Amino acid sequence: FLSILITGSVMINLKYFFGIEAFNSCKYDRAHECWEKVWKDLRDDDRRIILKPFIQLSGAYLNCLQKKNEAAIYLIEKSKTNILKYQSALDQIILSDALISDIELLLRKKLTVKVFNQLQIKKAG
Repeated sequence: FLSILITGSVMINLKYFFGIEAFNSCKYDRAHECWEKVWKDLRDDDRRIILKPFIQLSGAYLNCLQKKNEAAIYLIEKSKTNILKYQSALDQIILSDALISDIELLLRKKLTVKVFNQLQIKKAG
């Protein structure tokens, strides 16, 4: 999947997918670490920008956990904007429409850790 977007390293692909698995298991710190590592590994590659919405989502959780809801909502909204911006590329890896719908639902509710934990990133294919 990701090799279409990021060529070269199998380790990068695995770290990306480990990030999704960690996120979906509510291990947001681990997800954030995985995606940050890929981000840094691709420092000279413009295609790394597709990681931004995921880093923002995992960062939003950390803000939510610290009861910094305004900061969390800001990052969730930025994440949604970036998913929409890079949707054609992301659709090759995840179900972007489902994630956008889940984010919109999340934003309509009072943001709590329990509500955030309902958010899932579904893989394409």
